[in-house]
Amino acid sequence: MINTHKFYDIKDLDLEQTFECGQCFRWNREEDGSYTGIALGYPANMKLEGDTLTVTGCGSREFWEEYLDLGSDYEGMQKILTMGEGEVLPEAVKAGSGIRILKQDLWETVVDFIISQNNNIPRIKGIIGRLTGHYGGYPSSAQLAFETEESLGFLRSGFRAKYLVDAVSKINSGELD
Repeated sequence: MINTHKFYDIKDLDLEQTFECGQCFRWNREEDGSYTGIALGYPANMKLEGDTLTVTGCGSREFWEEYLDLGSDYEGMQKILTMGEGEVLPEAVKAGSGIRILKQDLWETVVDFIISQNNNIPRIKGIIGRLTGHYGGYPSSAQLAFETEESLGFLRSGFRAKYLVDAVSKINSGELD
C-alpha cells in the first residue's frame, strides 16, 4: 500500500548528504531534488522542503522514522563533539552536517561494503543494480548460496566476487551470524 507521511520540524537532515555519502547505494536523485529508492524492501520517494520531509511509498511512518534515525538529537551530538579544543572534530562535524546514520539491513550493508572495496559510488550503484535486477530485489545469503565467482561475472564486480562468495559461505554455514 502506498502511503504519504509528513515529518515536520526536521533538523539536521540533508537528503543529498545522507544518500550520497557512501553509506547506501539504492537511492537516486530525481530532477525535482527528491530521492527515490528502496529500504528493507520498501520503495519510496523522499522530498525535503524546508523543515518538512515528505515520504511517499510503502512502509509505515514508524519504519521511516527509524530508518532515518529521526528520533536522535544530531544537533545535541554535534554540540558535544565540537566543545573541546582543536579543529579536527569541528571541521568533521561541519563536513558531515546533515548526514543521518541510516538503520539499514545488516546483510545488505555487508554486501554493499564488500562491493564498495576500492570502488567509486557510481560503479558500486551499477553493481548493486545488476545484483538486485538479477534477483528481483536484494538477495538473501540463502539465494546466493550456489553462486560462484564465475557465476557472479554478470555483476562485473572484479575481485570483490570472491569476497562476496566467501561471506555467503560463512553466513550460510553459521560461522558468521
